[in-house]
Amino acid sequence: MKHSMLKKLPTLLSLLFMLFFLVASVFAAETQDPRMARLVERVNQHWDEKIRGDMGENYKSYDPFFRARVKKVVYEANMIDIKYISYTLGEIKITENIAKVPGQTVFEIPETMILGQKISVPPRTDTWEDDWIWIDDDWYKVFKLNLNMTYILLFPSFPP
Repeated sequence: MKHSMLKKLPTLLSLLFMLFFLVASVFAAETQDPRMARLVERVNQHWDEKIRGDMGENYKSYDPFFRARVKKVVYEANMIDIKYISYTLGEIKITENIAKVPGQTVFEIPETMILGQKISVPPRTDTWEDDWIWIDDDWYKVFKLNLNMTYILLFPSFPP
């Protein structure tokens, strides 16, 4: 009898192993936020628009609070000529209605005049972390500057 039980042990262990991974995969699927796919879609759309230079469409991805205070035409007129080349996304984390979206982008600034000075930046890689917020069943990018400035300084017509 012991011998027949020992023969079945590998089969039993294999079944337990498969059951463990089945339960683990079901649990992982249930705990992943169902909004993640939409967030990835929105983030990719946002960066694709930047690469195409379509700032009018890109404006729509920003949070409604920003768009209520800064008109699209003002946003487009005040954007310096940054040429985005590529981007990669890091590990996205969603906590309630806020998402942290890390990544890297390669960009350059062709020669341009800013405040009477000619500037240009050769292609370089920048690392960033964007905040996205879930509002009215969709994700919106929270507008912030990496320069620790409020958008009031960037958009002189604020408030409209």
